[in-house]
Formats: sequence, C-alpha cells, structure tokens
Amino acid sequence: MTELTKPKTFKLYFLVVLPLVIFAHLSFVSAQTPKIDKNPSISASQMAEIIDSIIPSIDSVYIFPDVAKKMIKLVRKNLRKGKYKDIKTLTQFTHRLTEDLQSISKDKHLSLHPGSRQLGIMMDDNKNDDERRKEFIAEQATRNFGFAKLERLDGNIGYLDLRAFSEASYAGATAIAAMNFLANSSALIIDLRKNGGGSPSMIQLISSYFFDERKHLNSFYIRKTDEIEQYWTQSQVVGPRMSDMPIYILTSSRTFSAAERTRSRGVTLISVED
Repeated sequence: MTELTKPKTFKLYFLVVLPLVIFAHLSFVSAQTPKIDKNPSISASQMAEIIDSIIPSIDSVYIFPDVAKKMIKLVRKNLRKGKYKDIKTLTQFTHRLTEDLQSISKDKHLSLHPGSRQLGIMMDDNKNDDERRKEFIAEQATRNFGFAKLERLDGNIGYLDLRAFSEASYAGATAIAAMNFLANSSALIIDLRKNGGGSPSMIQLISSYFFDERKHLNSFYIRKTDEIEQYWTQSQVVGPRMSDMPIYILTSSRTFSAAERTRSRGVTLISVED
C-alpha cells in the first residue's frame, strides 16, 4: 500500500490583546491538519498567504483601528520589498512577523506562533466540537490545570505554585480544592514566577476567596462586537474565604498577562528571578 504525501500545511495561533483592560482573541489556520510539523520550511508564496490571511483579523479585531492599519501597512511593505526573503522556516517567519507587529503596537500580547499540540486538538476537523473539547480538557488535566504544587510550609504558611489560569468551567473543581487546602494557613504565598496568564474566569474564581464583598476586577472591550465584558468577584464561594489572610505573590520576568492582574487588597508583590 502506498501512502499518499499530503501538501504542507500550517497551523498558527494568533492572539490579540491590549494589556490590562482590553481583550480579543482569535485562532488563525492557513490550512487544517491534526498533525503539526514543529518547524517546517516555508516558501515566499506561503508567507504571502499567511500575511493575507491574518490581515483581515488584525483589521477587524485589534482594539485600535489606526494602529491596526499601521501594522498592516508595515508587513505588506516588508513583504513587497523582500524583507522576508531570507527566512527559511515557519518559526523564523512567525517570530519576525511578531517583531514587526510589536514594533508598531508596542503590545506584547500581539503575537503569532506555530500551532501547539493543544491548538491542534481544538482544530482537528476529524472530530466534532464535543470530542475536541474533551480531548483538550484531558490534555490540560495532565498539567493539573496549572496547579503545579500545594504545600504547608513551616509556620503554617500556605504555598501555591500556579503555572496558568485555566478556564474555570473545567478547572474550577481543582481551584476550589486548592483554595480549601490553603484556607487554614496563617499566610499565603502564591508563586506566579512561571505563570504566563490565561483565563479571566480563573482570576475571578481565585480572587473571590480574598474579598468579603463583591469587587470589580477588570473589564474587557471586544471591538468586533462593541461589547464590554466585566468580571467581578463572586458573591459566594465553596469553602471559607481568606479575606484577612496576608498574601505574598512571587513574580518574575516570565509573569505575564492575567498573572499581572493579581494586584488587589494590599497583597505584597515580590519579584524573584530563577
């Protein structure tokens, strides 16, 4: 039996977000396939196709329309003038595009990446939505939804090493169990040194344990639908609150995005590099 060779296809992940207050998100796929070559070679025509594919999304989603048009103008000009001609691989190209986009936007949330295993699961056309979601959640569960370590240190100090803020709809039970484990501590250390961000719904769930009254956490403006999505602490939590507990948050240069939204009710931030 002869195995047919499929044409080379790419999956890319494109994230557009304005730090702290504005959020918009989309996934871009130049062609769909469940298997992802980690760093395939790329041709000039494929680079042009990728740029043509992401431009409508930048133009319609990015929060500042004038900045979006400047970014579009730059990458089109660079392509036309052959600025990308020496690029050989998809990873090199997405890295260069990210640099070009950020040179205009100054927005570190705006980035382009080759598809990850998680994204490949979510975009597998051979499965329906429920199957893709279940497989994606199962993949996240192998990382315990970002809850890497829980400890009671000497002096009754609670310690949480949190590597990501997963969506509360599927990671909520893990978060609740963690918060209840920590509830009897005299003080709490939350380690976000390796946390690159994630879902505001998890920020909402965890933060709710630290306030007695409802508190506004953040607001996200979705330009495409002209809507504002607000997040407040929850009026009820499962288990005891920790509103009087001293909290110390460890950060580093890797702490990013949602992990930077943890400044509330006088917590102590401590920057520590590995």
